[in-house]
Amino acid sequence: MPFIKLKVLLLSIVSSAIVMHTAFASEKKEESAAATEEVPKDQKEFTDKTAKLTTLGNRIEEAEKRFQELVREKAAAKSPEAKQVLIKEMVEITNQRNKDADEFNKIKSDLTYRYPYQGEKLNRRYQTQSSRSLEEMEAAGGLDELLTRTKKVVERKFAPFMEEEKKPEPKPKVAKPGEEKPPRLRLEK
Repeated sequence: MPFIKLKVLLLSIVSSAIVMHTAFASEKKEESAAATEEVPKDQKEFTDKTAKLTTLGNRIEEAEKRFQELVREKAAAKSPEAKQVLIKEMVEITNQRNKDADEFNKIKSDLTYRYPYQGEKLNRRYQTQSSRSLEEMEAAGGLDELLTRTKKVVERKFAPFMEEEKKPEPKPKVAKPGEEKPPRLRLEK
C-alpha cells in the first residue's frame, strides 16, 4: 500500500512538472514573438551599424592580407612590366582599404556618441583603423621591417647578458717638433 501511494505521488509530481513546462514554453514563445515585433528603431539601427562595422573590419583585414601577398609576388617578379601591374593593384587595394578605414572610424564614432552605453562595448571590441600609405603598408610586412623589429626585441631581452663592447683606448697624442707644451705652474705652500 505505501508503495502505491508513492507511485501515485511521483506520477502526480511528474505530470504537474510536464504541464508547467508546457505552459512555460508557450509563454516563452509568446514573449519572443512580442520581442521581435517590438524591436525599437534605435536598437535595430545599432545592430545594423555594428554589423556594418564588423563587415568593414573584415574587409580591411582581407585587404591587408591581399596586399602582403602582392608584396611577396612583387619581390619574386622578374620583369618590370609584371612589377608595374602588381604596383597598380597594390595602389588600388590601398585606396579601397583607406576608404574602408575612414568609413569604419566614422561609423564607430557615430555609434560611440549616439549610443553611449552600448558604445562602451565597442571600445572593448573594435580598434580604430588608420589610413596608411603604400610605403607604410609595404614596410609593415617587409623583410627589412621584420628584421628590424626582431633585432630590437633581441637587444631588449638579452641586453643584460651581452658583454659591453670594449671602447678602444684613445691613442696618446705625440707632440710634433714645432709644438711645445706650455710650462705648468705649480703653487707651493
